[in-house]
Amino acid sequence: MSTRLVTIAALMTTMAVAAAGWSLAQSGPAADARPERDGDRFAVVSMGESAVMVETRSGKTWVLFPSGDGRPGAWLPTTRIDDRSEAEQWLEMQRHIQRELDQRRERAAAAKGN
Repeated sequence: MSTRLVTIAALMTTMAVAAAGWSLAQSGPAADARPERDGDRFAVVSMGESAVMVETRSGKTWVLFPSGDGRPGAWLPTTRIDDRSEAEQWLEMQRHIQRELDQRRERAAAAKGN
């Protein structure tokens, strides 16, 4: 698989996982005041080859990014967007990035065909 396709696949996975993490985080942290048990601090949801982890008390969210070379992956923090306008701007930026990647892929395919 070419580096370009790996980059595109990684970006698409990132976008999907970030959107899922954003969606999961919208309800906010639980308001429960009971003492925290080890298993109650984090909630982890599988997302294809990745996962989303939410700290139940703070609502902080991380996305698991698998390593492309077999090494252990890394949990990277995500940004929670609560403002509809900011969310729309973020989504538009992602669509713009996707269009650019699609155009690059088309130009590369056309160059190979020549």
